[in-house]
Amino acid sequence: MDPFEDKYPFLSPYSYAACNPISVIDYNGDSIWINDNGNNILYSVGMKYTGKNKSVGFVINELNLLDKNSAGAKVLNSLIESKGNYNTLFDNNLPTAGQFVGDGTLVGGTITLNSGSLSFEALAHEVFHSYQQENGSGGPSQMIEAEAYLFSGAMALSLTGKNPFVGTGWYAGANYINDVSSLLKNYSDITFWDMVRDFPSGSFHNIDNIYSKLPYYLQNQKVLIHNIYPLLRKR
Repeated sequence: MDPFEDKYPFLSPYSYAACNPISVIDYNGDSIWINDNGNNILYSVGMKYTGKNKSVGFVINELNLLDKNSAGAKVLNSLIESKGNYNTLFDNNLPTAGQFVGDGTLVGGTITLNSGSLSFEALAHEVFHSYQQENGSGGPSQMIEAEAYLFSGAMALSLTGKNPFVGTGWYAGANYINDVSSLLKNYSDITFWDMVRDFPSGSFHNIDNIYSKLPYYLQNQKVLIHNIYPLLRKR
């Protein structure tokens, strides 16, 4: 029987690969689901998508790309091996490129992506929010946003060659970029918290002040990114 049968009450505990052995390899209780026009596809690393939904194909291809970085693979495998489910939905009316909503205090949650503005960085950002949820560090704060942008930017730089780190203003922007540049090479608690402090006024990602009203951090939250260094090393 599937040791993860309690996660999938809609499937027989004796079915292999969600009855889809062509697209799915069921070897570790995968937990990442992608909604394909009402049908849920169980994601496994390296899987191929032959359907017609471009948004679904994008997510599968970009998750496979994320796995090609050692830090990205560690984050991805943490979600795949979770006892919870992480779902991916699409909404072209979403006001942002993406969002993640966790399942309360439990593991699991839902990533929603704007199908009109899909990007690797946005997906990687929400995947890291899922990783924060998985490790008990979910919830809205400036710290988890700054940490997720550090991860997604590092993955974009490593895997696509694009550098998405842009500072705003003069001193704040320069300080933020200096913090990030240092953290891309090595982790330091002091530099990390300097980056979090400089993020609201120094990062281009907060140019509309959407994160300025968030608390600095929540009491339950802990820094996770230092567990996955080096950030820029490919597999």
